Amino acid sequence: MPDCRSLPADRQRTILAFLMDRGKNQNKAWDLAIYHGSKFVEALPDGRFVWELEVTEEMLNGVGTIHGGCLSTIIDLISSLSKLLIDAANERPMLFGVSLDLSTTFVSGAVVGDVLVIEVTVPKIAKKRSKDGKKGPLVAAGSHTKYMNEPQASKL
Repeated sequence: MPDCRSLPADRQRTILAFLMDRGKNQNKAWDLAIYHGSKFVEALPDGRFVWELEVTEEMLNGVGTIHGGCLSTIIDLISSLSKLLIDAANERPMLFGVSLDLSTTFVSGAVVGDVLVIEVTVPKIAKKRSKDGKKGPLVAAGSHTKYMNEPQASKL
């Protein structure tokens, strides 16, 4: 199981701040809400990453619950950021890659103010947990397959 715990916490924060800063130029409302609201919590010994994200107005659909497209964007972004932390910890180039497959199973809703606790096992999002550590309702499950082209050496 890939592990990034050897990467110092300050380096993790610097990398994530840089990557999330790049997202500020996005113009989709929930992209910005995800970039600005995502909080990296920890890398666990079993290879999982834990993130938190509070549901905001920008993330809602017409019936007042989190939009399915937003959940898919969360899966895409948070799994990719977690993979980049593994790259950094293993001194590999940090490349976003190209999504080959992104599947989301919608299980229940979430409303403004709910805090999603996102557990990532690269390459999948696992489940939601409440802040007190008890299992909360499953909101979405997803898998994300990425192709990572190795950088080519210069021919000069």
